[in-house]
Amino acid sequence: MTQSWVEKYSKLFWEAATTFGWLVVATAAGGSSWAWALSYVVLMITFHGSQMNSLCFFKDMINGKTSVVHFALNMFAHVLGAIAAYTMASQIGFAAPVAPAHGQSFSGFDWKMFFFGREFWGIFLYIIFKEKANNESGIPEQLWNMMILAVAFMIGGANFVFVPARMFTSFASFADAGLWCCFLSQVWAVVAACVVNQHVWVKRH
Repeated sequence: MTQSWVEKYSKLFWEAATTFGWLVVATAAGGSSWAWALSYVVLMITFHGSQMNSLCFFKDMINGKTSVVHFALNMFAHVLGAIAAYTMASQIGFAAPVAPAHGQSFSGFDWKMFFFGREFWGIFLYIIFKEKANNESGIPEQLWNMMILAVAFMIGGANFVFVPARMFTSFASFADAGLWCCFLSQVWAVVAACVVNQHVWVKRH
């Protein structure tokens, strides 16, 4: 059955709201790798169906599971949630999130950082590990999600972005060329991981 417009916009609202919650809660919990992982799993269980990460929708798009319009709408919802977190968190008694200093730009383009930096490896290995969970790990799904997300943040380091929306601190961020450079690096990591999963790593059954 085709979703109604109310259902579609409701899902977009919750994508924005849970993104807001993830940034605020993870920051309040200390901003460590485990803080990001635990808060993600708690919110994902509580608000079942929310992804909170535009790269998940991008992966579905290149795998033919969703459309470019659906991806764009969800990314915009995530960005709105992040901007709300940056502007409202301190007003409601929480520490304001801090945007990661990813260090990527087109003006001082560093191809090694772009193609094989820690941002790439964090996202690339997260997707590889997540696909492995669907094989025969035997670990409960939510525990596995928390573990591999924590490991991804450890691999990515202190300036690991992982969630594109985290780079949008205000609407002025849309004009930040460095932001889009980092986003394209993230997209490359997703594409590379999907190619490896589908054409290089053949799972045994």
